[in-house]
Amino acid sequence: MIGTRGFKYIFSVVLFMFGSYAVFGAGSPPKSQTVTICQGSVVVLNASTLNAIAYQWYFNGQPIVAATQNKYAADKEGVYKVVALNDQSCSSDASDEVIVQFEAHAVLNFPAIADKIFGDAPFQLSATATGKITYTVSPNNVIQIIDNYVTIIGVGTVEITASVEGSKNCPNTIIVKQTLKVKPVSILASAINPVDLAIVTSSETRIVNIEEPFEYTLNIKNQSAYDATQVSITDTLPAAVDFISIKNASDGKATYDAASRAITWTMTELQARTGSELRFSVKAIQHGTIANMARITSIEKDSNPVNNISIDYKDFAGMTIPNVFTPNGDGRNDTFSIPDLSQYPQNELLVINRWGASVYQAKNYQNTWTGDRLDDGTYFYSLKVINKKGMQEEYKGYVMLLRKSI
Repeated sequence: MIGTRGFKYIFSVVLFMFGSYAVFGAGSPPKSQTVTICQGSVVVLNASTLNAIAYQWYFNGQPIVAATQNKYAADKEGVYKVVALNDQSCSSDASDEVIVQFEAHAVLNFPAIADKIFGDAPFQLSATATGKITYTVSPNNVIQIIDNYVTIIGVGTVEITASVEGSKNCPNTIIVKQTLKVKPVSILASAINPVDLAIVTSSETRIVNIEEPFEYTLNIKNQSAYDATQVSITDTLPAAVDFISIKNASDGKATYDAASRAITWTMTELQARTGSELRFSVKAIQHGTIANMARITSIEKDSNPVNNISIDYKDFAGMTIPNVFTPNGDGRNDTFSIPDLSQYPQNELLVINRWGASVYQAKNYQNTWTGDRLDDGTYFYSLKVINKKGMQEEYKGYVMLLRKSI
């Protein structure tokens, strides 16, 4: 017998998660209610209806064996429904669907770290995770961690904690700890030529566009009272720039290896209290902020390894401004549209004709100029934008207005 008389469903969905619970909804549910729970958790489905003496729960359209109570603990992803039975063995219509889906826990892998020696070069932590990793260290007088780069500043044993925050459905923070031991330099090694080598990496301060050559400069100095021998400076170029040429090396020899993209500058000796300089030319092949890191080492242990590495951050202008548009109403190229302008919401566009008269001007330009009421021809623009550092950049050029599509 099939009937619905006397049946009125009231659903509540309670999510149990690591000892806590949250009520997702009560009363008549929507046609399809979706509940997301953390993988490995259970959601309790609760059906209540008048005149019911038994229930039958369904999973993906199939009856669940022995699931005849008003509550059912769902631990699988899928679609759940329930049917109620009254004392006359009449069954109700199936309830609306409750869709249960899982969210995976965050994953964090933090391998063990090999012992280090005071004076070793900075190194990178190799933890991987499904979310953003945060590092902390205790105590804080042996190493410094910036992003995932570690600089050794002392001797001792520290505990490094890597953590990834959970989500709304899987709120537990994932934590993995590793121990790092930094050993002291042997007495003999530290007593022989305790040099202090420093390097500063810098780039030209002018605004540089992509495909435009510019120079990096590496300045090195031996700040100690002892000569440094077998000095080596390495600069592995970031992928966003292409090497052009080495300009000059004040001392020693500088070479570029295309396979490794590394500039290596070597010298047999850098005398006490002296310095040297290397300049080389590159060009940017993509816009944005690019970090270039260089490192200096010698055969001697360094008494202050913190200044053995230097990073230069350079912003590259990324505007690609078209030199023609065709406002003829065909739906293609009908406006003077600058693709990357959305990255610079603070902008001002000025367009003049060949006699210097302004024909269009807009602040916060939105790629909408159609050249309305202007003759076909060549016009000249000045585009000023404020970059992410709050500095003004200006782009000048020409654009052709042609109503015949090309």
